[in-house]
Amino acid sequence: MSTRSKGTALIAREHSGPEGAEQRLKELAIKLPVPPRPFGTYVEGVQTGKLLFLTGMLLAEGRGASFIGRVDAEAGRKAAHLAAFNVLAVARQHLGSLERVTRVVRLDPRFSEEILRSIRQKLG
Repeated sequence: MSTRSKGTALIAREHSGPEGAEQRLKELAIKLPVPPRPFGTYVEGVQTGKLLFLTGMLLAEGRGASFIGRVDAEAGRKAAHLAAFNVLAVARQHLGSLERVTRVVRLDPRFSEEILRSIRQKLG
């Protein structure tokens, strides 16, 4: 079994800092989804020290796949946003607040620059 993850690694603060990420989501009227439940026998996140490691996020809501097969550009953007919001939802679930995230250390290389740019535009 490989211990190498293709997910996301986040660094967490010990204590909440000034409002930032949570407030920004409120300002943008973005409600994060309920974190997706794993489809298999794995955990979606593991924290060790100040690091939170997340598995690659499925394009799912709850236990149902939201995007299957090939998709057009618009559906691809929606899928990217769902994956990003699922990452945030799982991080919030494990850390208690997104204010504890200080930075993203590594992203799955399959997250293209175009997808990241789209997410940055959505979040401002």
